[in-house]
Amino acid sequence: MKDILNISYQELESTLAELQQPRYRTTQIWEWLYKHRVRSFAEMLNLPASLRSRLAELFVFQPISPEHTAISTDGTRKTIFRLFDNHVVEGVLIPAKDGRITACISSQVGCTLRCAFCATARIPFRRNLTIGEIVDQVGYLDATARSEYGHGLSNIVYMGMGEPLANYDAVSASLRIISSETGLGFAPRRITLSTAGLVPEIKRLADEDLGIQFAVSLHAADEPTRRSLMSAGRDYSLQELADAIRYWYKRTGSRVTLEYLVLAGKNDTSAHQQSLIRYAGSLPVKINVIEYNPIVGIPFSAGSPADLDAFASVLAAAGLTVTVRHSGGKDIDAACGQLAARKLPQTADMDQSSTGSNR
Repeated sequence: MKDILNISYQELESTLAELQQPRYRTTQIWEWLYKHRVRSFAEMLNLPASLRSRLAELFVFQPISPEHTAISTDGTRKTIFRLFDNHVVEGVLIPAKDGRITACISSQVGCTLRCAFCATARIPFRRNLTIGEIVDQVGYLDATARSEYGHGLSNIVYMGMGEPLANYDAVSASLRIISSETGLGFAPRRITLSTAGLVPEIKRLADEDLGIQFAVSLHAADEPTRRSLMSAGRDYSLQELADAIRYWYKRTGSRVTLEYLVLAGKNDTSAHQQSLIRYAGSLPVKINVIEYNPIVGIPFSAGSPADLDAFASVLAAAGLTVTVRHSGGKDIDAACGQLAARKLPQTADMDQSSTGSNR
């Protein structure tokens, strides 16, 4: 039987038509799934009992199960989710000082890419996440935000484990559910998808024009350095990536964020800065300079906060739009590049979550 959390609205509508149900039943069921987040047909009380029984014969529920949550000293919360086949992924809840709360979600178990600086790249790729497994992360983290902070998520970023565009179909379907009024109802402009730079999929997503924000992990603007850091840099040239960025802007009217992780002695020299200025200066982009979070066993180190600010200042002086991001959650391996779904030990600041999806 198929997981009902892994089908589109149109598929559900088609199934109900075959069952000779009125069209409004689709919206009723969809709202039970995503507005009320029920996880059994018995709870869908405005459906006829006969329909609930028939749906239970056709579909199963395979929700993610929150297993452990670790809480950082800065308030960042990292949750390990157990999947139906016993794999695990991680999602992160990031509170900001101004009250905004961001959910960072995963799209794959492991990652198909092998970026040299990333912890996820060190674990084997197992499989893509399903539509429901992606959407369920958002639902759970939004419920947690409401419980812990008194209001829901401000932003959602596809920046967790995995390369989102390598799981294109499930990710694009999840975006529609998360941003639709009949789904989770988040404004598309509050959602950011980050990619290592899969050029054909960037153009494909641009054609869909879902209204989301878009970011590209650049990390170097010269070919030798980027190829040494990122497998995507070996697959697609910087010129091909630039063409895809221009295509995105032409189709959506939205500037792209170039993410630049500063690695001490690797991509932070004056020559690297000038390459970045030349590259970004001709593109409809803004730049996010990101602090590196050291990872055991990976031979990269971070510059000081002053180094990061100085790097960004050079770019700003050249006329580029630049922001600096200092990641939270380092002490629980929840910061940028640190997600690797390692089972967390029981400690004093550990919250043992109940199994099953929260509603």
